Amino acid sequence: MTDQAPRLYPSMRYRDAPAAMAFLEEAFGFKRRQVIANEDGTIAHAELTLGPSILMLGSDREDRLSGSRVGLGWMYVAVDDPDAHRDRAREAGAEVVVELHDTEELVHWEQFPNNHVYYIPLSCMVPADADNIVVAGRCVDGDSHALSAIRVMGPCIAMGTAAAHALDLAGKRPVHDIDLAQFQKRLYDNLERKD
Repeated sequence: MTDQAPRLYPSMRYRDAPAAMAFLEEAFGFKRRQVIANEDGTIAHAELTLGPSILMLGSDREDRLSGSRVGLGWMYVAVDDPDAHRDRAREAGAEVVVELHDTEELVHWEQFPNNHVYYIPLSCMVPADADNIVVAGRCVDGDSHALSAIRVMGPCIAMGTAAAHALDLAGKRPVHDIDLAQFQKRLYDNLERKD
């Protein structure tokens, strides 16, 4: 057994994710690490462990880009040299759908006019069918172009701040029902500063 972090993170969607988790626990000895359930009993996100390995899973839902993912799954891979790994995968015929953003020449820069600010709507941070969940960073709802712009440190920090304020204002009520004027007042400094 090794103490190293896992390199592969498989992710699956199931028609009945609670039943799948129970089966994986009973049949193979998986243990629940994290489970985020939706109000209707479906699973928004879960992580099960088997030794040092982690399986991510959730209930099936329509994905805007790829439709249903039941039985297809996907894999997150942690590697030491992402550039070499990408090049090797591309040479073998893999399609790279999100380019690396680790050097200036790999980044698409778009010049905006002075004082231009773009906003991340709260609605893309609050799942439509959930009452007390606010997501931030790479978990927000957006297309690949939007996600490539907001997955970096500054917007992630701003989204984390907004998520904390939204949950604080909601208390035990649904996040969808917060007073948006009060929410914007709390975020005024971040929304109005141009420096």
